[in-house]
Amino acid sequence: MLTNAALNRPGKKPGQYPSGGPLPHLFEAWKAGAPSLDLLAPDIYLPDFVAWCDRYQRPGNPLFIPEAKNEADAAVHALYAIGRGALGFSPFAIETTAEAPAAALTKAYVTLTDLAPLLTTAGAGKTAGVLFDKEHPTTHVHFGDLVLNVSHDYTFEWASPARHDPVWPRGGGLIVQIAPDEFIVAGNGIIVTFAPDPSAAGVNVEYLREDAEVRLYDAMRALQDAVAAATAERQYTAALGRLSQLRPAVDAFFDAVMVMDENPQLRANRLGLLAQLQGLFGGVADLSRLPG
Repeated sequence: MLTNAALNRPGKKPGQYPSGGPLPHLFEAWKAGAPSLDLLAPDIYLPDFVAWCDRYQRPGNPLFIPEAKNEADAAVHALYAIGRGALGFSPFAIETTAEAPAAALTKAYVTLTDLAPLLTTAGAGKTAGVLFDKEHPTTHVHFGDLVLNVSHDYTFEWASPARHDPVWPRGGGLIVQIAPDEFIVAGNGIIVTFAPDPSAAGVNVEYLREDAEVRLYDAMRALQDAVAAATAERQYTAALGRLSQLRPAVDAFFDAVMVMDENPQLRANRLGLLAQLQGLFGGVADLSRLPG
C-alpha cells in the first residue's frame, strides 16, 4: 500500500498547497504515524527530476513515481527512473499525450518491456540511470573494474549545431550490466565510453605484509559491494555511512605502514591499495575539492 505526495510548491507557503502529505521533510512523521504504508511516493511535476528521485529513494522506501509531468521528457524520465531502481513511472493523463511525446514514450515502454527479464534479475549495483541537460552534461558510473563515462551527445564537438543553444533537449537512459564486461544501454541523446576504473588498481595479496594493511584491504573488500549499490541508487548518505566504518582501519594503516617502502613491489602494492580506497570515496564525493 502506498500514498503519493503533492510536492512542495515553489513560492507557496504550507497551507497554500496540499502541504501535509508525505513530503521529504515529513518522512519520519509519516513512517511513525502510518507504519502500514509500504511506499511514500512523489508526484513529480516540478523541475529537477533527479533531485526529487533522490529525496524519495531511501533505505526502506523504494522509488515509485505514480504521477509525473506529461511532457516531452517523459520518455527519458521513464528510462532513467527504472534504471536507478524505480518500481514504476507513470505520466499523468497519459492518454492525452501529444503525438511526438507519445511516440517516444511508447518506444521507451516497449524497450522496458524487452529489458524487463534482465532488469528484474540484475541485482543490486548492476543497473544505473543517467539523465542530462546543458547544466548537467556528464556523469561517471562504476561497474566492477570499469568506469563508464556517460555524456549528453551535445558534448561531442561534431554534434548538432543546436549544441550552441542556451538550452539542450534532455538526454538520458539506463544501463544494465549483464556480464563483467558486457552492458546494454538504452536511451536517447547519450554517449558512453569505457575505461578501467582507477579504484580497481591492482593489489597483490602476497605483498600485504603488515597486519594493518591486511585489515584495511579486508575491510574495503567487505564494504565495496554495499557502497557500489548505494551509490548506484544515489543513496549517498548511506554510502558515506558505510565508508565511515573504514576509519579505524585507515588510521591504523597510516600509523603502522610505510607506504613509500624501499622495496618497489611493496611500494607499488600499497599505492594500489590507496588508489582503491580513493576510488571507493570517488564514487560518492570528489576528494580533490578538499582544501590543502
